[in-house]
Amino acid sequence: MRPLAAARDPAGKAQCFYRAFNHVYNASERWYARLIARMVKRSGFMAIIVAGLVALSAYGLSQVPTAFLPVEDQGYFLAVVQLPKALLWSAQCGRWMALRSV
Repeated sequence: MRPLAAARDPAGKAQCFYRAFNHVYNASERWYARLIARMVKRSGFMAIIVAGLVALSAYGLSQVPTAFLPVEDQGYFLAVVQLPKALLWSAQCGRWMALRSV
């Protein structure tokens, strides 16, 4: 009897894909580990770079015009009221006045 996996994939194409994926993944993992090791060795320099980026971001935000951001609160409230079509005009005026006094 053959194993079930060999019966489904006789040419081993799936295994070839998995081996290629693992090769690329392991290479990228080694590259990342070396990068982090170098950054840890130069942690003082990395802290200076981070501080510089924070300062550059603060300067950039201070240069954005204040009119670029909309004013959120302009001091008034807006309401839309729609009454049924069959309502008489006198009744509408009475309810409108009641709403305005609130």
